[in-house]
Amino acid sequence: MQISIKGLNLIKKFEGLQLNAYKCPAGIWTIGYGHTHQVKKGDALSEAMATEYLVKDIRHAQSAAKQYVLVALTQWQFDALVSLIFNIGVGHFKSSTLLKMLNQNNFASASGQFARWNKAKVGGKLVPLKGLTRRRNAEADLFENQQITGNVQAVAAPKVASKLTSKTNFVSLLGACGIMTTQLDAAKKLVDQAGKISAKGGDLADQIGGITSSITWPVAMVLVTVALFVFIIFERNKKVDIYGL
Repeated sequence: MQISIKGLNLIKKFEGLQLNAYKCPAGIWTIGYGHTHQVKKGDALSEAMATEYLVKDIRHAQSAAKQYVLVALTQWQFDALVSLIFNIGVGHFKSSTLLKMLNQNNFASASGQFARWNKAKVGGKLVPLKGLTRRRNAEADLFENQQITGNVQAVAAPKVASKLTSKTNFVSLLGACGIMTTQLDAAKKLVDQAGKISAKGGDLADQIGGITSSITWPVAMVLVTVALFVFIIFERNKKVDIYGL
């Protein structure tokens, strides 16, 4: 027996799809539908490749269901178990009360055991998670009724909000653009001013004229462009601090 399209789609919905590599909360580089093997920063893939990886990744879960479950299963019961095993791991499944009940032909009690696997470590403590609770409910519904009820939502990958705060990087950029060393003091002053304007909520265009008037016109144009970029970065960083976006 192999997982059906319905079972595969259930796993997809809860794993969530990310086409670019990201670090999961545990600090592991992840891509696609929870794929972690040999993933590194900067990796990207297509949706078709993500599905291919998922099919390969769930082989161990399918093998475990076939090896350790000693009673006959329907397709939807098998699908639900594969989703569970893929999420909690073969080791936990092997020692679970769910498996014990199942092998005693007590399907009703086994179904009730899905709900127990809704916890994960947060700050070193096991706590119930809403996403895992929804997933366990969906798996139990599939196991019992061949239906997936409730609002099945993907567990989204964390958003990575990067911050750029070093004015040294921007001054180095000016040097790379060919700005003379004698004019870097003005550049530094402009970068500082852009940050102060952002912090105060002021208008950039109204307040940089006095600085650029002391340098040559071509250099001033470059500096104004860089200052605008710095201003945008500072604004972005404020949103990261306040909203986490």
